[in-house]
Amino acid sequence: MFISSSFVFAGETDLLIQKLIENGTLNAGDGQVLLTQTKEEMKKSIAQGKADNMPAWVQNLSLKGDIRVRYQTDQVVNAVNRDRARLRLRIGAVTRMQDGWSGGFGLATGARKTAVLPTAYAGGSQVDIVDGEPRSTNATFGDMLSKPALMVDYGYIQYEPNGIMTVKLGKFSNPIWQATDLLWDGDLNPDGVSVPLTFKINSGLNLFFTPSYFILDEISAANDPGLLSEQLGCDLIISETLSLKAAVAAYQSQFVKGGKLDNSAKTNTNGTAALRNDYNAVNPSLQLNMGEVFGYSLSIFGDFVTNPSTSTANAGSAIGIVFGAPKVASAGDWQVKALSRYLETDAFLDTLPDSDSYGGATNCKGYELIISYGLSPNVSLGIDYYSMDKITGASSTTPKSLTQVDLVLKF
Repeated sequence: MFISSSFVFAGETDLLIQKLIENGTLNAGDGQVLLTQTKEEMKKSIAQGKADNMPAWVQNLSLKGDIRVRYQTDQVVNAVNRDRARLRLRIGAVTRMQDGWSGGFGLATGARKTAVLPTAYAGGSQVDIVDGEPRSTNATFGDMLSKPALMVDYGYIQYEPNGIMTVKLGKFSNPIWQATDLLWDGDLNPDGVSVPLTFKINSGLNLFFTPSYFILDEISAANDPGLLSEQLGCDLIISETLSLKAAVAAYQSQFVKGGKLDNSAKTNTNGTAALRNDYNAVNPSLQLNMGEVFGYSLSIFGDFVTNPSTSTANAGSAIGIVFGAPKVASAGDWQVKALSRYLETDAFLDTLPDSDSYGGATNCKGYELIISYGLSPNVSLGIDYYSMDKITGASSTTPKSLTQVDLVLKF
């Protein structure tokens, strides 16, 4: 609608100006100036939602998305490697704010599919292709050319009564700032309510406080498990080339102990019993940004967690460094990131951490290396490598590595 209406309007304007030039009313130079000015005014009217030639809801809608094609190989000691080709497609829309109200929704691949391959294709073992759990937006190729489905990735209503408070309801991107994905997989969009508050103290300091409540499950015969969180943090500009972002999040699990959660990696309970503990974790996060180090940006970052609800296997950390362009946004931009991971069994719920780190499990340690390179302003190539093992129960057969090669196009 937006594109077709714009083209109709532009086409009619071009024809009118051309006629005025042909009959001598305008010279070619004045006509070009008038056409340019008209198009600029049209753009401004659309941006402000005031264009008369198209519905207001079309003018107030912005679209975005990306396509990622991935080659992935999983390697386990003394086992057959698993190679996969995968697709991720994401499309999102957001309305511009009207009287403080806005909203948005997104669709993404990741529908659940299960296929048991014949043993001849799996080197003597059967393989399940399963996508669609909350920590994945991948669709795996390999089900006889079947078409992956688009699922609702998020959908929310947002209200901003002033410049300080925002209220979010529905399913939305994670409002908790994290320096890494140690505790929260980047594909997770929580369900519930969040009320981020931002306070601008001066030109170099912002404080933020984010209380949230996330619904983890709905149980008809019992209280619904949930997770209450509060995060307090700051953004500090120290100098032209030095800035710091730091925060502390506190989590209180609700009606979790004694129950089971869907999509668990089965390390909190080993998959045999109900959850033994609450998860009232404390999570400090920080990121120090240093610009112009040998002409490039350098950042040091980290996440730390401890769960006082239990006295054993209750800690974790992820510490890393990133060097290169602040963001891979143009052709020739590059960035290298390396981090060390350590997450004990009951430091956090095993339904939430990065699914590529030992399958999203807790009780794991290792490191990750990410290299990204910009091929064009909208296209990038990336390599992500994980080398992981168990913390307790490690043996010669437990190490796992994962390599992902991604081609990403944004639009």
